[in-house]
Amino acid sequence: MSEELRGRLDSRLDGFFVIAAGLVPLCAYLITASGYAYWLDSGEFVAASLSLGVAHPPGHPLVSVLGQLACYLPIGPHSFRIAVLSAVMTACSGILLYRTGLLVLAKVGSPSPLMTRSLSLCGSLIASGSAGWWFQSIRPEVYALQNLLMLFALERVTTFLSSEQESADVRDLYVAGISIGLALANHHFLAVLLILCFLPTAFAVLQRQGVGFLRRLVAFSSVGLVAYVYLPLRAWTDPAINLGDPDTPGHFFWVISAEVFQKNTGSSVPQPLEARAFDVAEALGTSLQWPTVCLALGGLYVGLRLANSRRVGSLLALILGLFISARVWLGFVRDNPDALGYLMLPIGVLAIFAVAFLAFIAHRLAVWKPRFHRAFSLCFGVLALSGAASQFFTPSSLQDFRSTDIFDEEIRRELPDNAVVLLHSPQTAFRFLGGEVSETLRPDITLVPIPFLTYPGMVEALVEQDPDLAAFLRGYLLEGELRQADLQSLATNRPVLVEMDVRVPRAFYETLAPAGYYHQVLPGGAAGVDAREGATTQRDSFGRIYRQLDGLPRDTETDNRLLWRHYVNSLYYMGFGQRSLAREEVELALRISPTSPELMAMREVLADEEARGPIDIQPFLPAD
Repeated sequence: MSEELRGRLDSRLDGFFVIAAGLVPLCAYLITASGYAYWLDSGEFVAASLSLGVAHPPGHPLVSVLGQLACYLPIGPHSFRIAVLSAVMTACSGILLYRTGLLVLAKVGSPSPLMTRSLSLCGSLIASGSAGWWFQSIRPEVYALQNLLMLFALERVTTFLSSEQESADVRDLYVAGISIGLALANHHFLAVLLILCFLPTAFAVLQRQGVGFLRRLVAFSSVGLVAYVYLPLRAWTDPAINLGDPDTPGHFFWVISAEVFQKNTGSSVPQPLEARAFDVAEALGTSLQWPTVCLALGGLYVGLRLANSRRVGSLLALILGLFISARVWLGFVRDNPDALGYLMLPIGVLAIFAVAFLAFIAHRLAVWKPRFHRAFSLCFGVLALSGAASQFFTPSSLQDFRSTDIFDEEIRRELPDNAVVLLHSPQTAFRFLGGEVSETLRPDITLVPIPFLTYPGMVEALVEQDPDLAAFLRGYLLEGELRQADLQSLATNRPVLVEMDVRVPRAFYETLAPAGYYHQVLPGGAAGVDAREGATTQRDSFGRIYRQLDGLPRDTETDNRLLWRHYVNSLYYMGFGQRSLAREEVELALRISPTSPELMAMREVLADEEARGPIDIQPFLPAD
């Protein structure tokens, strides 16, 4: 066979593997995506994309722009179109991981080029099929884009490190710099972690090429940061979602610094450090499966042990150490789907190390018994393929998910005309904003997102939109909590609905009566009869939700929403003295979480059916 023909076949073979690395997960993601936006931040990113708005700090300008472009796809609801964008970006990440794997496997050794490609493809599919990658690929979020940008930079730096020192093309590092700059404009915390991992490489080149290299690298990286110009440009237009209003230098810095989230780190996280570490390890093991993690540890050792692979292996080891340590430091891993977004790059690195270990063992066995090298290659190839296939048998599917749309009927669509709605949950606010920007069914409703009232520009924007809120919002800013007189005054002219929460002062209970999903402020105060009559509308509201959820796959976030609503409703009834109604809510909550110690304690307090009067709810409120 001529060299030219061999080269053509080699190129076509490589093209096949590249296509497989992207197309297989893309098809899986598209099949399992939902036409409805998920809980958490998905509604917010739908709203930010449709309105070209400003999402929560650090603003995420790239996701908003790309999401706007995705909304022009003629393939279903807007939330599905943006989810398709996430799927495409993660599929591209799979291709980049495959290319990176080729470079790593070439350094640790492999019996044949075909074996190298096959194992690298399996490593890419193992990561693509993991829960950590899959779930970020079927909903509107920032992590799919962040993973794509970081993996592109990693592939370029790995290419540089895999070359001989004399032939290494420093332009690979400049291209990586552009990608890092874009990553900084999307999720700067993760991008900074990757920059720290690249510092040893940059420093080594700096020693050889001088300050000129550093200037050029910074210049190329700054190109990506231009994306932040989007924030003040859009804030000046007052879009539908404008969190932080970055239209002044002070507001701009407040948004991009993500100052509001900086307290939720390190010692400020209530969970002990060792428990956080265990949660991160469990998340990685569950996402990748423990046999893969064990193989990855072997690959890590080989990557650092062999002189040929030490430069690349050290970079990947540094990524694992920094990213995993950062997630442990941040905490809030268990039952937090967003935590897996921080672990997407470590999951990819672990998958590479796992197949690298298989390649190394197969190579050593082939050297030991050359005549059996085909058999060794086949056995290890089948093992890697089995690991990849097993990932796709347990998908993180949202195919039948429509819970948010079911809740929308009660949260937004069926509210009284001209109502003012005070929301305590960011998720409810994001769900409200995402649905309303998509449908524009209730422009008469004024939304007051309590958690965001301290954000720069939020109060001013609400007062400009609805002057009726001026006195109420001024009182909130002065005292840091809702004022009963202000709400009752507002309720004399308009329906005022409050999302019940543990932050609602106990004194307010005598002003509120259940009204469907919410509680309504009564200008003259609420009596027992109001609570009992309102409980009927509340039962009807949640009854409609449960009937529509019946038969659908139940997901953790939907159950958490229902659990929290029953919990805070039971607190209201206990504080108001309606013990039988409180018992009903507690029993509904226990169906969702039968072993909850808080609910068991509430059931015990409510056990005496002959007792009357209000119950002290302070023991059931979270400590400040």
